[in-house]
Amino acid sequence: MEGLPAGPRLAASTTGKFPNAVQRNRARRLLRETCRLLISELREPWDILFIVRPAILTTTFSERQQAITALLRQAGLPVPQELACPERSRRASCPSDPEGTLGVPKGAPPKEPALT
Repeated sequence: MEGLPAGPRLAASTTGKFPNAVQRNRARRLLRETCRLLISELREPWDILFIVRPAILTTTFSERQQAITALLRQAGLPVPQELACPERSRRASCPSDPEGTLGVPKGAPPKEPALT
């Protein structure tokens, strides 16, 4: 269809349980940033609506990413495996990589961040 974006569109609805507008807006920003990489790989024009609850403010990026990946898969949307559990320097747990070694050869020490 003409006029529609090539990829999916994301909408976030916050509940009335947030104490103020600052926290509501922060929750929306956290959701958008977490979804940015995941939905950028989807090519079909999906409309995705998330109902955001205050618990999002206390979760880590990897927890949010795992939850959103599970929700997208539950909805039947294709999420590439490499985006579902990207390599992370903190080695957070991932369902497909329980040892936290995704992208690291066996026996290799973890990479240290480069200092400039």
